[in-house]
Amino acid sequence: MNVQQQIDAGRALIASLPYVIDSALIGSAMYLPNPADIDFAVYVSEDAIQCAARMQDEGWGRCGNYDTEGGLWCAIRRDEVNLMLTHDLGFFTRYKTAMEVCKALCLEHKEDRIAVCQIVRDGKTADDVMTHAQIKATVDKLFG
Repeated sequence: MNVQQQIDAGRALIASLPYVIDSALIGSAMYLPNPADIDFAVYVSEDAIQCAARMQDEGWGRCGNYDTEGGLWCAIRRDEVNLMLTHDLGFFTRYKTAMEVCKALCLEHKEDRIAVCQIVRDGKTADDVMTHAQIKATVDKLFG
Protein backbone atom coordinates (compact mmCIF):
# COMPACT_ATOMS: atom_id res chain seq x y z
CA MET A 1 0.00 0.00 0.00
CA ASN A 2 1.24 3.47 -0.87
CA VAL A 3 0.44 5.23 2.42
CA GLN A 4 0.69 8.81 1.18
CA GLN A 5 -1.40 8.01 -1.88
CA GLN A 6 -4.13 6.49 0.32
CA ILE A 7 -4.01 9.49 2.69
CA ASP A 8 -4.33 11.89 -0.25
CA ALA A 9 -7.19 9.86 -1.75
CA GLY A 10 -8.97 9.80 1.61
CA ARG A 11 -8.60 13.55 2.02
CA ALA A 12 -9.90 14.17 -1.51
CA LEU A 13 -12.90 11.94 -0.90
CA ILE A 14 -13.70 13.61 2.43
CA ALA A 15 -13.44 17.05 0.81
CA SER A 16 -16.05 15.99 -1.75
CA LEU A 17 -18.68 15.09 0.87
CA PRO A 18 -21.14 17.97 1.34
CA TYR A 19 -21.95 17.20 4.97
CA VAL A 20 -18.34 17.28 6.23
CA ILE A 21 -17.46 20.17 8.52
CA ASP A 22 -13.92 19.09 9.44
CA SER A 23 -11.66 16.05 9.37
CA ALA A 24 -8.32 14.86 10.70
CA LEU A 25 -5.94 12.03 9.96
CA ILE A 26 -5.87 9.76 13.00
CA GLY A 27 -4.58 6.30 13.86
CA SER A 28 -1.27 4.69 13.09
CA ALA A 29 -0.97 6.43 9.70
CA MET A 30 -0.35 9.69 11.60
CA TYR A 31 3.09 8.58 12.69
CA LEU A 32 3.97 4.94 11.96
CA PRO A 33 5.75 4.09 8.69
CA ASN A 34 3.74 0.98 7.76
CA PRO A 35 0.13 1.33 8.93
CA ALA A 36 -2.35 -1.42 8.10
CA ASP A 37 -4.95 1.14 7.05
CA ILE A 38 -5.71 4.86 6.97
CA ASP A 39 -8.09 6.34 9.55
CA PHE A 40 -9.80 9.72 9.58
CA ALA A 41 -12.00 11.34 12.21
CA VAL A 42 -14.74 13.17 10.32
CA TYR A 43 -17.00 15.79 11.87
CA VAL A 44 -20.31 15.87 9.98
CA SER A 45 -23.27 18.24 10.01
CA GLU A 46 -25.89 15.52 10.43
CA ASP A 47 -26.40 12.34 12.43
CA ALA A 48 -23.32 10.14 12.00
CA ILE A 49 -25.30 6.88 11.91
CA GLN A 50 -27.57 8.21 9.15
CA CYS A 51 -24.54 9.49 7.25
CA ALA A 52 -22.92 6.06 7.41
CA ALA A 53 -26.12 4.38 6.22
CA ARG A 54 -26.22 6.67 3.18
CA MET A 55 -22.56 6.01 2.41
CA GLN A 56 -23.18 2.26 2.42
CA ASP A 57 -25.12 2.82 -0.82
CA GLU A 58 -21.88 4.27 -2.25
CA GLY A 59 -19.75 1.20 -1.54
CA TRP A 60 -18.77 1.84 2.07
CA GLY A 61 -19.24 -0.90 4.66
CA ARG A 62 -19.79 -0.69 8.40
CA CYS A 63 -16.54 -1.29 10.20
CA GLY A 64 -17.16 -3.80 12.95
CA ASN A 65 -13.64 -3.32 14.34
CA TYR A 66 -14.77 -0.25 16.24
CA ASP A 67 -17.51 0.18 18.79
CA THR A 68 -19.70 3.23 18.96
CA GLU A 69 -20.41 5.23 22.06
CA GLY A 70 -24.06 6.14 22.54
CA GLY A 71 -24.69 6.93 18.89
CA LEU A 72 -22.05 9.68 18.81
CA TRP A 73 -20.03 8.05 16.08
CA CYS A 74 -19.97 5.35 13.48
CA ALA A 75 -17.08 3.74 11.61
CA ILE A 76 -17.24 2.92 7.92
CA ARG A 77 -14.64 1.37 5.65
CA ARG A 78 -13.79 1.15 1.98
CA ASP A 79 -10.58 -0.56 0.93
CA GLU A 80 -7.81 0.72 3.24
CA VAL A 81 -9.65 3.86 4.36
CA ASN A 82 -11.69 4.03 7.58
CA LEU A 83 -13.86 7.03 8.42
CA MET A 84 -14.90 7.60 12.01
CA LEU A 85 -17.96 9.81 11.52
CA THR A 86 -19.31 11.96 14.34
CA HIS A 87 -21.79 14.79 14.63
CA ASP A 88 -20.51 15.83 18.08
CA LEU A 89 -17.83 18.56 18.10
CA GLY A 90 -16.63 17.64 21.61
CA PHE A 91 -16.18 14.01 20.63
CA PHE A 92 -14.31 15.03 17.46
CA THR A 93 -12.01 17.34 19.44
CA ARG A 94 -11.31 14.74 22.14
CA TYR A 95 -10.58 12.13 19.45
CA LYS A 96 -7.95 14.39 17.88
CA THR A 97 -6.43 15.07 21.33
CA ALA A 98 -6.28 11.35 22.12
CA MET A 99 -4.49 10.69 18.86
CA GLU A 100 -1.95 13.43 19.60
CA VAL A 101 -1.17 11.58 22.85
CA CYS A 102 -0.73 8.34 20.89
CA LYS A 103 1.56 10.11 18.43
CA ALA A 104 3.62 11.73 21.21
CA LEU A 105 4.12 8.31 22.81
CA CYS A 106 4.59 6.63 19.39
CA LEU A 107 2.23 3.83 20.41
CA GLU A 108 2.70 0.87 18.09
CA HIS A 109 -0.02 -1.47 19.34
CA LYS A 110 -3.60 -0.81 18.30
CA GLU A 111 -4.86 -1.91 21.72
CA ASP A 112 -2.81 0.84 23.36
CA ARG A 113 -4.17 3.47 20.95
CA ILE A 114 -7.70 2.26 21.68
CA ALA A 115 -7.03 2.47 25.44
CA VAL A 116 -5.79 6.07 25.12
CA CYS A 117 -8.85 6.97 23.06
CA GLN A 118 -11.17 5.38 25.60
CA ILE A 119 -9.53 7.36 28.41
CA VAL A 120 -9.09 10.75 26.71
CA ARG A 121 -12.01 10.70 24.26
CA ASP A 122 -14.59 8.67 26.17
CA GLY A 123 -13.71 9.55 29.77
CA LYS A 124 -12.99 6.00 30.97
CA THR A 125 -10.46 5.29 33.70
CA ALA A 126 -7.26 3.33 33.20
CA ASP A 127 -8.79 0.49 35.22
CA ASP A 128 -11.63 0.25 32.68
CA VAL A 129 -9.49 -0.29 29.55
CA MET A 130 -7.31 -3.08 28.22
CA THR A 131 -3.79 -2.36 26.97
CA HIS A 132 -1.69 -4.55 24.70
CA ALA A 133 0.36 -5.73 27.69
CA GLN A 134 -2.77 -6.71 29.65
CA ILE A 135 -4.21 -8.61 26.69
CA LYS A 136 -0.90 -10.39 26.09
CA ALA A 137 -0.58 -11.33 29.77
CA THR A 138 -4.11 -12.74 29.77
CA VAL A 139 -3.49 -14.78 26.62
CA ASP A 140 -0.17 -16.03 27.97
CA LYS A 141 -1.84 -17.04 31.23
CA LEU A 142 -4.65 -18.87 29.45
CA PHE A 143 -2.62 -20.57 26.74
CA GLY A 144 0.85 -20.55 28.26
